[in-house]
Amino acid sequence: MVIGQRITDNYELALHSNRVSQLRHVGYLMSILNKCIGVVGSTTLDDIISPNGTISKIGGATTYAGITYRRHAIDVFIISNVAPDDRIITDRLEQENIIVFNGESDRTTHFINTIKKTCRKSWNPLRLRKR
Repeated sequence: MVIGQRITDNYELALHSNRVSQLRHVGYLMSILNKCIGVVGSTTLDDIISPNGTISKIGGATTYAGITYRRHAIDVFIISNVAPDDRIITDRLEQENIIVFNGESDRTTHFINTIKKTCRKSWNPLRLRKR
């Protein structure tokens, strides 16, 4: 996402530049973020197993809240931890014009959901899956 990347790049510059430049970039970042809703929480990779087959999709509070806000034309940013190997997750959020701040993590939260006629079960196989 262009705006998200620009904000992220400016934030990175702010972290690695002199004090005056740093304040200018942080000010720019804050002027953008002050106009957005922020969502902090889990972004997950969910496997859904049903009689019709198995699908994988992204989930978690940041995904559902972020997409809902954007579909109502509300600017939003999320703060979450997704492993670098699961970049497809953050790419998908950025396709929805969601600004993503991803923390450092070598694991993405993973859930397996099974659906049978009248029963649905959900579990986290290893609490956090190492990728």
